[in-house]
Amino acid sequence: MKFLNSISISCNKQLFLLLLSISVLQTHFLIAQTGSVSPYSRYGIGEIKSQGFSHHRAAGGIVNAWDDQKHINPVNSATLVYDTTVTFEVGLDVEWVNISSKTSQAQATSGTFGYFALAFPVIKHKWSSSFGLQPLSSTGYNVTVNNSDSNVGEVDFIYEGKGGFNKFFFNNGIKILPNLSVGLSTYFLFGTIENIKSIEFQSGDNYFNSRYIDALTANDFQFDASIYYFKNLSNNRKLSFGAVASIPTQLTARQNVYWYNYTTSVFGVEIIKDSVLTINDEKGKITLPAYYRFGVMYSVADKFKLGADFNYLNWSSFEKFGVKDSLSNSYSVHLGGEYARERIRFMAGLQYSKTFLDLREQHLDDMSFTFGISLVKLFSIRPPVFVNLAIEVGQRGTEDANLIKEQYTKFTFGVTVSDIWFIRPKYD
Repeated sequence: MKFLNSISISCNKQLFLLLLSISVLQTHFLIAQTGSVSPYSRYGIGEIKSQGFSHHRAAGGIVNAWDDQKHINPVNSATLVYDTTVTFEVGLDVEWVNISSKTSQAQATSGTFGYFALAFPVIKHKWSSSFGLQPLSSTGYNVTVNNSDSNVGEVDFIYEGKGGFNKFFFNNGIKILPNLSVGLSTYFLFGTIENIKSIEFQSGDNYFNSRYIDALTANDFQFDASIYYFKNLSNNRKLSFGAVASIPTQLTARQNVYWYNYTTSVFGVEIIKDSVLTINDEKGKITLPAYYRFGVMYSVADKFKLGADFNYLNWSSFEKFGVKDSLSNSYSVHLGGEYARERIRFMAGLQYSKTFLDLREQHLDDMSFTFGISLVKLFSIRPPVFVNLAIEVGQRGTEDANLIKEQYTKFTFGVTVSDIWFIRPKYD
């Protein structure tokens, strides 16, 4: 027999405790499930997830200058100081994707826990904090390429990926002047990404199959600083500005590599024949790109918001164990707004991203339209509960140069509870 020797491969306490318990339990799904079905999640650290919450996503992803006392801003921590109540948020993400090339087409669905966060004033009107958990990136793909060779017969090249990086955040906002505040965000990033390449021969017992598994685990801290400024205009109008900049980050990482040859029994069980290469816990660094975010928002009382964001990420500096991944710098532009009635808020927006992928001389863009609603005081209980629904419909990639195009619909369901908590009742 032959084997392959190379491979290209004051609140309602019960409600609060219930929501917090659900969030902690669902953290298991955040860590264990894959929130991406895109073959493009093979590159970098995977598909970068939206860092805003459901109401930001529904409004085109605008978040950098978003100041809302009823919702948490997880991106610009400088806005937290203007929140005078304790706010709890939890969200769930679902995605439907149609993946197509010039010769084939497939559909895929994914669902995962989206986020949870709690924000609260430390010193009212002077210092506020928040903490929470949400995914940073996700890797999830399974692609099989069939090839026919006159010498070995039918051969399947199988590419698989799973996992992702998550982040636990602790954000603080401090007021400097009545209309100026600064913020500091501390993130603990952690997670594992597995990329698997397999070659399987369909011609019988003449060749061993071969599999290469590259498992990358990282955990370390990341920091960014933010600023928020607003100017009050006449007739309850306000113009707000926000900016966020990250501090250069290198994550401590470990790499495990397994390369082995195997056969498959008649019962479908893999039988390992020999090991080609094993690397255990090789230590190294992952250099993450610096990012810069800018935003402006025009608002009229609590009735109307219109904003724009610009984000820039220096992906050309990305390295994994000293090796670059041929990524280019990326940017995104977001436009959106919100219109509020007494018990309902309507949100809509547009966003365009120049992704970090340049493949086969084709640059991959991502364009989408967003909309959603927030149902205010849906239930006649205290604290008031907000039910937030966001939908994003878009397209990424191209069928040119034998690449793939993704047409997707993303759905985010979020719940927000905001009230005056942790205050001891007083009686006359």
